[in-house]
Amino acid sequence: MQAYMGGIVPTYSVDWKKNSSMAIFLAGCDFNCPYCNTPELIDFKEEYLIDVLSLKREITNNSNNADSVFFTGGEPCLQRQALLALARHSKNAGLGVGLSTNGSNPKTIKSLLNEDLLDYVELDLKTEFEEKSFEKATRSKNFFNPTSQILQSLYETMKLLRVANRKVKLTFKTTIVPGLNDDIETLQRIANRIGDYDAVWKLRSFDNEKTLDKDYQEKTPVPKENLLVLKEKLETQNPNLIIET
Repeated sequence: MQAYMGGIVPTYSVDWKKNSSMAIFLAGCDFNCPYCNTPELIDFKEEYLIDVLSLKREITNNSNNADSVFFTGGEPCLQRQALLALARHSKNAGLGVGLSTNGSNPKTIKSLLNEDLLDYVELDLKTEFEEKSFEKATRSKNFFNPTSQILQSLYETMKLLRVANRKVKLTFKTTIVPGLNDDIETLQRIANRIGDYDAVWKLRSFDNEKTLDKDYQEKTPVPKENLLVLKEKLETQNPNLIIET
């Protein structure tokens, strides 16, 4: 079996672990977010192909230096069989397993949960759950997969994580991008969807140094003080939400 792998970081900081994780960046993504700062990982390039056995060896070799493996990308859930194999190997090596995902592949999430392979999930919520806004932020629809279906898949993932939330630590992440989701009304609509989860909601400003759409390099990232204002307003309206910036 092979996987499309864009890189490995032996020591990677993940909020759910006190110690460092090993990060594996699986290439390929079904979203084309214009502000994406890893555009090189969107496509399944032949140069990224690697034997899963080699990745398993990397995990084993780093098991003394990390207490977990964090799968990110790209969108790791697109490579279902490879991800399952690597997650099983990580667990057998005594490591925790974390996953960063856009939520568009509930089948993969369900498979991981059914085998108790997940300890932590970071669910990337791009914007509010409205078709026009979602497509503008993700540029993800195609002939076979309209925005309505993509949103339905995200809803299914969120339902699965709601049930698993008792055992799996959950973080929601939203990257704040001017013109896409930087207004309090949009963020409040996201808050309405996640307010009753046992989770942290991270608000982060986008990085304009490298983006998929070059026009977004001309946009000014939201200053830290503006993020704090948004956080305070959201906390006032949603006292049960734990929000971090």
